[in-house]
Amino acid sequence: RLSEAAAAFGRVQLTKLDRFNEIQIENAEYFLSRLPKFLSSVYSFPVPNGLKPIYLLITTVYHGKLSRDDFIENLKGLGISLGLPGQNVGYYKKLLYDNPIFSKYHRKCPNAEWTRDNILLWDVHRWNKSIINMHELIEILNQQNF
Repeated sequence: RLSEAAAAFGRVQLTKLDRFNEIQIENAEYFLSRLPKFLSSVYSFPVPNGLKPIYLLITTVYHGKLSRDDFIENLKGLGISLGLPGQNVGYYKKLLYDNPIFSKYHRKCPNAEWTRDNILLWDVHRWNKSIINMHELIEILNQQNF
């Protein structure tokens, strides 16, 4: 349930949705076209003809020299992935069976463990809506020896 004020605000924002989506697509495509060698894109779902994904998150596989967790810590030291909108990199920290309540049901799942240890989720939908910001992120990633 929305208040009248929230509904009025929402109606105005909806008129901007197409442009927001266009910017998000442009930013994501810029990022994907310039991925550093230690990252590879994971694009695992089909998109029906005539439609384009809006890239809520970009999923990549990390192939660097450091562990994935050390890589994340280095990003934090560079001001990336501090939980700020537009500069966040997500990752799986735990699997369901890592929680004590589920320990008696634990069966190893190598695919889930690999995903937990190697996948990064780039927060595209909240970036500062600028190719300049995307370029700065790519430059930072390319300048590091990950």
